Amino acid sequence: MRFDLFEAMSVDEASKVLDEFVHRGPEILKAEQIEYDAVSLSELPAELLKIGLRLTTVPVAADPSVPEFVRNTDDYKEGLFEFTEDSKRLIIGAAYMLGNCFVREFKKLAWSTGNSEYATGRMPVITGFASGEELAPLLVANNLFRRLVKSRSLTTIFETCVERWSASV
Repeated sequence: MRFDLFEAMSVDEASKVLDEFVHRGPEILKAEQIEYDAVSLSELPAELLKIGLRLTTVPVAADPSVPEFVRNTDDYKEGLFEFTEDSKRLIIGAAYMLGNCFVREFKKLAWSTGNSEYATGRMPVITGFASGEELAPLLVANNLFRRLVKSRSLTTIFETCVERWSASV
């Protein structure tokens, strides 16, 4: 996730990105024939898993600027991949579905741009959580799918995500 791109945006630019995201997300899901608008929060983990199992990746080379002791770890080596362009597009759709389910389920939640004092500043986020936290669907979806690719046995990560964020409302 390129935090620097969002940090460099003006408030108006971030608002335009949010508008594009909430417009483009449904288009992607419709093109993929994914029924996103009828998915309930309880069905969301299974839907995200289905999307995750469709994602494809390409290997990337290790970054020589990363210290050798880090490059030698299994976790670093397992993370040497990028999602294909088609998969990145699908992740945008899945991220929209994630945020949309929460907004539909909990009326106090709403789409917004992230607080610039947070790492997710100016990203599309869901606000209104009792804790004051902001759910950044693009970041969360990307991280969940990367974890799934690294370990296909982590199929419960989507349930954990929904439970954790639901508890914060």
